[in-house]
Amino acid sequence: TTHRLQVAKRLMEEWCARQDGEREQEGRARQALEAKVREWADACEGQAAKTREAEHSLRLASSSYEALKLQLQECERGAERGREVAARVFAEWSRLRITIPS
Repeated sequence: TTHRLQVAKRLMEEWCARQDGEREQEGRARQALEAKVREWADACEGQAAKTREAEHSLRLASSSYEALKLQLQECERGAERGREVAARVFAEWSRLRITIPS
């Protein structure tokens, strides 16, 4: 019976050692997975920051575009007024030129 107890004790120690090894392996695997998840989360956050920057740049560009469009419209209105004034001046000049004897 002492031999059986020694065999049982040895089997129990081997089983416990295997369990400890498996727990260590699971712990390492869990740590590796957690590290990978953190890496992915960091990468996603980095991409989100780039996306926010791009959206901000797009809003600024859109705002600048709208401001330039308004300036262009104002220039076009000014040019139209200039053409109208030039036409009136030319018409008046033509009228005066015809009526002034040479």
